[in-house]
Amino acid sequence: MEFNFDVIIVGAGPAGCTSAFMLSGKGLKVAVIEKYSFPRDKVCGDGLSPDVINQLKIIDPKLGQDFVHFSEKTEMHGVRLFAPNHKHIDISFSNAKKSKSAAFISKRIHFDNFYFNQIKDLPGISTFEDQQVLNIERLDNGLEVKTKDQTFKAKVIMGADGANSVVSRCLSGIKMNKNHHCAGVRQYYEGVEGMEHGNIEFHYYKDLFPGYFWIFRLPNGEANVGIGMRTDLLKERKVNLRKEMIRILKEEEP
Repeated sequence: MEFNFDVIIVGAGPAGCTSAFMLSGKGLKVAVIEKYSFPRDKVCGDGLSPDVINQLKIIDPKLGQDFVHFSEKTEMHGVRLFAPNHKHIDISFSNAKKSKSAAFISKRIHFDNFYFNQIKDLPGISTFEDQQVLNIERLDNGLEVKTKDQTFKAKVIMGADGANSVVSRCLSGIKMNKNHHCAGVRQYYEGVEGMEHGNIEFHYYKDLFPGYFWIFRLPNGEANVGIGMRTDLLKERKVNLRKEMIRILKEEEP
């Protein structure tokens, strides 16, 4: 099948959905193409900054209000930073000039699904799930996007498909710069205690620096636990992040 649009957005994560909101109602035919079917997971720390609720309200007041009532999230009111000697400092998101501020933690499988469902009925927006983009070609009058079983044509394409963007790879030839790329692993744990302080935790260890280990509290006693490091240093130091994460959980005191 072949579809013709004014704009194609590749990727239906937060960047793609925000782009759809901003283009909706402008008299344009917009296609949002997503590689997977929702709800779908994504490796992430699951953190949403204290300003996210303001930005959602700016994008669309109803979107911001719906996020207020979105149940699959929990509030975090600051950051707790741990030095290699396990001493820590707390940095609050609030200040004297504003009311109490909060960041939010929400699993990407939940938040991305919430956001994607918000764009489905927007004027001028058509969504296509389970459509992995295989190739993109320039035409005399626009671009052609081929997925596994469909062809899309448009005058403009927007790449919202992450660090390993197929849009960037096909149209610009830009390759990933490992000096400006971070690799990470994360795992969800149940029955996590000791996070009643209400802060996001970052743990720094000498042999891991400038990487870090994190613990983000989730609803229902769960936590997002992960580790990240710059990609070029992983290769240089021969670090296995999965093994390093297990070592920290066993030997350190996160």
